[in-house]
Amino acid sequence: MKYLQPKNEFGTEKFVCTYIQPTILPFAELNDAKSCARFIAHYVVYEPLLEDTSAHEIVVVSPAQTMEWAIGDCFDCSFLLVSLLIGAGYDAFVVLGTAPEWIRLKDQSHMQCALTQQDDDDISTPWSAKLSITDESYAQKGSRNSGVHCWVLVKTGGKRDLVDGRHMFVDPSTGVFYPVGDSPYPTVLSIWNDRNCWVNIGNDSIRDDEEFDLNCVNDNRWMPVIPAAHSTPFSWVSALDLPKERFDLRYHPDGKRNIKLNKAKVELFGEDIDPQGVVSRVIKYEDTAQTIVVGCTEQFGARRKDHLMQRIRRPMENLNHEFFSSKNEMSERKEMLGLRCIKFREKTRADGLVKRLEEIGSSVTEHFLNRADKLERREIYFSLLPKDAKKSQKMSEWNRIDEYFKAPEDTSELAVASRSYLLKELKVRVAYHCEHEVLQRVDVYHKDEITKDGSRGKELLQLENASITEVKRTQTEMIRLNESKYGQEMKILVSSSSGTSSRHATGEVNPPSEDEVMDGRVIDYLSPYLGVENQGSLPKVDAMRVKQECLQDTKERLLERADVIRSKLDHEKQQYQEMAGHAEADVQFRINLLEKRLAEHESKAILKYKDLEKKLQDDIRLASLHESE
Repeated sequence: MKYLQPKNEFGTEKFVCTYIQPTILPFAELNDAKSCARFIAHYVVYEPLLEDTSAHEIVVVSPAQTMEWAIGDCFDCSFLLVSLLIGAGYDAFVVLGTAPEWIRLKDQSHMQCALTQQDDDDISTPWSAKLSITDESYAQKGSRNSGVHCWVLVKTGGKRDLVDGRHMFVDPSTGVFYPVGDSPYPTVLSIWNDRNCWVNIGNDSIRDDEEFDLNCVNDNRWMPVIPAAHSTPFSWVSALDLPKERFDLRYHPDGKRNIKLNKAKVELFGEDIDPQGVVSRVIKYEDTAQTIVVGCTEQFGARRKDHLMQRIRRPMENLNHEFFSSKNEMSERKEMLGLRCIKFREKTRADGLVKRLEEIGSSVTEHFLNRADKLERREIYFSLLPKDAKKSQKMSEWNRIDEYFKAPEDTSELAVASRSYLLKELKVRVAYHCEHEVLQRVDVYHKDEITKDGSRGKELLQLENASITEVKRTQTEMIRLNESKYGQEMKILVSSSSGTSSRHATGEVNPPSEDEVMDGRVIDYLSPYLGVENQGSLPKVDAMRVKQECLQDTKERLLERADVIRSKLDHEKQQYQEMAGHAEADVQFRINLLEKRLAEHESKAILKYKDLEKKLQDDIRLASLHESE
């Protein structure tokens, strides 16, 4: 059983349990089992074991070093993944056994890719949680040329359970989950976590969740290496650390990954790597040789200035479908075979417009909601201008404007149902609401007779002019939206993140040191304390006041945040005293998490306060504080 104490990167033999260092990293994505497994599979460059490698010849690198190098084999990736899963509260184990050749070589050519549809406010969710690679056809690959392999087991019944509610195997090289009873792994030799190691002394093939019951000692299945009366040695591995810059890069070393699947290819990018802000691109093909493109789905990061989240393109259908976050007044924009449709969010526009459908070259239909004038729909019909036409001739090319109004609650009133302006025929057609269409009243007015109709004629002319004005505004907006759409793809639209400089947003190497960047907008941290006219150097009295107020407000915000964490911690401790049984472990997990957050906040609060003091010290607007009397 020499594989129970493999050599580490220093050539020293260590017990397998001591290679695991449970860690909680300050990234929400790494606190979920599936997203964490995907991150490790993409972050670490996978190196297959040599074909003739045996379990006794394995050299295991510590998880801390694997995280630093971002390269490793199945053992290195498994130890790293288990360390993060245990830290996140899952009952995770490293598994040693055998696997077919296609798993050991990370062959994903038979796997499928699924991309979850975006929601309106889904931009805050990590994009990797929407991209999933599944292996539903692994049985076709078979189990030929099985060899030594290492993977991960996540059991139910711990502090946290998987959504599936059953034991799952996880391959660390791909991040794919397999149910224990339906997995491609032929044999299991042993499993271990940070507390103990269990050797399989029975049938190597395991196809049932109950066979992983380690609490009930079965002489015919599992033999613990460390007896119950003894304690496990402490881990020799240093604490795991992942800097924010490397987390954003995601794919060591150049921030890019390409994955070839069955009739699909996945391209992944780290933050700020792609100039247009793309974080994932899934290209689907009609054939296995990947020569005929069927569709392309792109997902974008949260830092695009136009807040574009997802774009779907199908070249054979001439389809281009875009989805935006709730920060944009548009929710969708779709172009297909001479049609262009834009959907707007409710209550984001003063004119109540919620949808605009354009049949390119013939008509535009606009749908409205909750307008005071009861307008529900406007249809604009026009003809194409000749190439040598002047802009002043655009009015004559509008043939007809139809407006449809909502029926009033009181049907006894004579209310307008539709109003049509026949611009070429110089007529106005007005129809009124009626229960029976046959009895509907319709009035037709000629332009040369309208002026003779007194106040009614003047009202119709005013309404026509108002409609023409809105149509002009619509035309201008359509031109602007189309120009901005194509302009966005010609220039960089990724905004800088807070504390880092964007390589593509403005071309600046360093952002302004005196400003904070929030949601793509540069905000002056002294703006709440300065008037608009006070942008130069302040008098000494005013400079002293501004500095004191800024520091005091910052201090109060930091203390308030600490109080919030402490109140939550006190609440959890009170629950811990009142609850008993299995729930205690869950509460204890939250208590440990809150205590760590409080400690991190207190240490960072001091640094933030000192950093603000330095900024104020160097701010030219407060230079009068350093002048001699």
